[in-house]
Formats: sequence, C-alpha cells, structure tokens
Amino acid sequence: MYSRRILKTLIVIVLSFGLLFTLGVSKCERVVEETIELEESLEDKSLEDEVESIEETLEDEEEIIEVTIYDMVFYSNLENPSIKDISSYSIYGCMLDGSEISPIYNSGTGDLDPQYNSDYSKIVFSSFMDGDNDSDIYIYDFKTGEVTKVIDRVGNDFSPDFSPDDSTIVFQGFVARDSYLESEIFTVNIDGTDLMQLTKNEFYDGLPDFSPDQDQSQIMFTSDRDGANKIYTMKTDGTGVMQRTNFGDWNDFDGCFSTDGHYAVFVSDRTGDYDIWAVLLVEEDEPDLQLELSMMMAYNISENPANDMLPAYGPNENVIAYLTDRQYENFIYNITWTELTGKNTWTESEPVEEFEDTIMVFDQEHPFGLQYSLNFK
Repeated sequence: MYSRRILKTLIVIVLSFGLLFTLGVSKCERVVEETIELEESLEDKSLEDEVESIEETLEDEEEIIEVTIYDMVFYSNLENPSIKDISSYSIYGCMLDGSEISPIYNSGTGDLDPQYNSDYSKIVFSSFMDGDNDSDIYIYDFKTGEVTKVIDRVGNDFSPDFSPDDSTIVFQGFVARDSYLESEIFTVNIDGTDLMQLTKNEFYDGLPDFSPDQDQSQIMFTSDRDGANKIYTMKTDGTGVMQRTNFGDWNDFDGCFSTDGHYAVFVSDRTGDYDIWAVLLVEEDEPDLQLELSMMMAYNISENPANDMLPAYGPNENVIAYLTDRQYENFIYNITWTELTGKNTWTESEPVEEFEDTIMVFDQEHPFGLQYSLNFK
C-alpha cells in the first residue's frame, strides 16, 4: 500500500515534470521563433537601411563623377584669336569629332600645357596666375573644380606630365646661369615635396614625357647637347641618359612614348618641313643599334608639305593627334588626327571639324619654351 502510494506520487511527479518540460519546450520554441522573427525583421530592416544608404551614396557619387571626359585637352587663344599675348591662352577640352568643345580653365593670365592623369580626373598644367612674372605648375580637379599649386620655383616651368601612378610630375624649368637662361628637367611629388633637378648642363633639355609603364622606368626629353635637337631618354633619377634619334644636323624634338612603350613618336624637320615620325625603341645596352634605326628605319607618319607638330596618343593606341598648319600658313595650327591601319601605315589625316577657325600661333621667338600642348585621354 505504501509502495503503491509512493509509485503514484512518482508517476504524478514524472507526469508533472513531463508536462512542465513540454510546456517549457513549447515556450522556448515560441521564444526562439519570436527571437528569430525579430532578428529577421531587424536584419531585413538593417539590410533595407544598408541598401538605402548604398543607393544614397551611389547617388552622391554619381553627382560627383558625372564629369565629361574629353577625348583631348589643349590650350588655345580660341576666344581671342587676334590677341597674341600669352595671357590670351586658356585650357579647353573637346571630343575627337570636334563636339563638346568647352573651356576648362581660364585664369586670365595664361594657362598652358595641360596633361591628363591616369584616370582623366585631373590635369596638370602651367600658369602665370600667381602674379610673380613666371609660370608655375598647377593641378585642376575635374570633380571638385579646385586648382592647387604644385610648385612655386623661381623661373618659368612648362610642359608638365604625370607619372603613370600619378604620384610624381616631371616638367621643364628654366634656370638662370650667368647672363642667360637655360632649361632643365625636374621632377616633384604632386604635393610639392621632393623637388629634384635631373639634368644640369649648358644645353637645352626640355619637353619631358613619362614612359607609360607602371615602373616609371624612363623619361623621354628633347636636348640640343649634340648640336641639333635630338630625342633622349633617361631613368627617373636622371641617370642612364641615352640618345634615341640622330639624323645629322636635322632637328628631332617633342618626343612621346607610344602607349605600349615600344616607339618614340616625335617631330622632325629631316624632310625640310615639320612632320610626325616614329622609331622603334631598343634596350638601353644597344645605343649603336638605336641610332642606326633612327637613321635608316624611322618612318614618317604625317608626310606632307605643311608643318605638323605636337603628337599625342589616344583615345586608343592606334590614334595619334597633332597640330598642323595645312589650312593656313605662318604657324597657325588646327588639330588633326590619323589612325594606324597596318604596320607603319596610317590613314589620311582628318581635321577636328569644329576647329576650322581655331588659331594657335606658334611663338617663333621661343620655339621650345612656349609650345602648344595637346593631350589625349
């Protein structure tokens, strides 16, 4: 009897515990379900908020990034073609077909030599805007419209160019030496630090151009250290100078690297007028071969009786643009372009249509100090 009562009591306890356990599990399941639903709701809300935040950010970025990337930037006295003073020059952009020609920057003091950076969001250029009677190097930001001075050096600074990683600028600067001025090649970081003079001699060194490779291994430039102007390259620390062209007493100048880095494209008067030429670049340990190629195997891209100047590559590696006075005389230039169609074969040059009345006067008193710059994206 006592044992049976104990057994009943145990059964009741077990059943009660089981019921409580079942109720507890059900309650726990409900709590878990509610927690999961709450978390999912929070996650959905968080995800929704995050999506909205990303969309807002993208909209904000789109507002900043919606900037016209012109096929080319250049400087000209387009608005005041009758004025030959340097202060009449300002910076413009346009597309290859001459459309969307637009002023980019005009300080009213003379803005020259624009060159794109690697993503076309900035240009580096030379300007007299500081009012100290010499030109300095500036950067214009397309996204913000801000202009910042890179370097304020005594003497005129021209022909700047970005390094492939946009960290450094190379330019030509005039230095006083006894009773005359001479041009040398400099580099400087984009924040104005670490100014370096790469050349130092009594000759003209100017019109520098960075090689397109990310190693920034070479700078191409023009020098008259051989008597006439020739194309040279050097390492970015000023060492390893190598002559790349030679055609007797004729002048080769204003060289730039092809987009693959295999050719030097330059201006030469070796046919009696100025044409655009190209020559294959060899390794630095083959200087004799390089000069032989320059004499025997350089080819004329723009052969014609007029004067063609200032070659620039883009908007793809088969297109070269340059200035020409085929429509006019006395160094009044229009922009034209040509395209590579086969090995050393180029299409007939086509003018940029809207520039038929654009006047760009080549300054004969300063043929290498005040060149008219054209740069493609």
